[in-house]
Amino acid sequence: MKSKRTSDGRTLDHHTRQGMRQQVIKAARDGQTAADVAAAFGMNVNMIPVAGPIFA
Repeated sequence: MKSKRTSDGRTLDHHTRQGMRQQVIKAARDGQTAADVAAAFGMNVNMIPVAGPIFA
């Protein structure tokens, strides 16, 4: 099955992924919803809860 995505987070190095995780957490703490954060980072909303209970 062919995917529509041209990029994949698994191709990014560790430091880049760590920076993205920190930005996601900061956005959540600043009051953005999981859907808003996912859209801003080009992620699926189902991947956001991996960052922890920051949206609770």
